[in-house]
Amino acid sequence: PLWLSAAAFVTVAAGAWLYYSNEKSSAEQGSKSRGISPVKGASDIDGLVTERFNSCVHHMKGQMSKLPQASQLEFYGLYKQASLGNAVDFVAKPPPAYDLVASAKYKAWKAREG
Repeated sequence: PLWLSAAAFVTVAAGAWLYYSNEKSSAEQGSKSRGISPVKGASDIDGLVTERFNSCVHHMKGQMSKLPQASQLEFYGLYKQASLGNAVDFVAKPPPAYDLVASAKYKAWKAREG
């Protein structure tokens, strides 16, 4: 089905976004410590990755309600990690256990931490 191939594409795009973001920040930190300027053309790659990520997000918005709940939570965690970063940097404390939806979303986001 179309939604399955789109879901796989979003998973790969989000994974690539996270990998590239981690590699870029590591390279920039190493370059700064050695006094080396960042890689030329990195902003072009960053723009392309951002554009593709946003395209995937836009495409999947209409498809999310058709996915199983476990897949929705997985995509939520990937999206939040790729767009905001680690959960602990944005949420002071986890939601209360009695709020099942917020708790499940927080756990999905926190599972992608790194």
